[in-house]
Amino acid sequence: MRGKPLILSRDPGSKTREKKKKRAESAFAAGQLPHNPPAELKDMPAARAAWRSLMRAHGRLPGELFNGLDRGFLVGYCLAVQARAKAQELADQMTAKYTKGEAAMDVLLKARVELRMTIRLVSDLEKQLYCTPKSRGGVAPAAREKTPEELIADELAELDKEIGR
Repeated sequence: MRGKPLILSRDPGSKTREKKKKRAESAFAAGQLPHNPPAELKDMPAARAAWRSLMRAHGRLPGELFNGLDRGFLVGYCLAVQARAKAQELADQMTAKYTKGEAAMDVLLKARVELRMTIRLVSDLEKQLYCTPKSRGGVAPAAREKTPEELIADELAELDKEIGR
């Protein structure tokens, strides 16, 4: 049997409501992202470098911008970066062949179109990842919880201030 819906509670800040809210929030755990590139990016140097770059940038943030739920999206972004690197390599090869007279203009144009499409895809994904200031639009990530070492350092700093007075 279910209890009365919280919306019918007369006291908006009731203890029952707060308990249920805390229980619901603690039941959800998104998980952490691995620091090393996942297995899906094996044998893809550009994708692996993109993953490491994302994790370094995420580690420097004061809060948590990504969590375990974003793993698939981040892998997709890294795969797009790998596709961009391959398209750049193909475009460079076709340009070299065209200058030597070994390839036709239409082959070069197709390679450049593919390169532009992958550049646009990576750019769109970066905007969705809040990787550019314009896409972030003033949104700041939530503050992360401090480690025990940081808490101790803060406490000692406060004590030093009190003693110094």
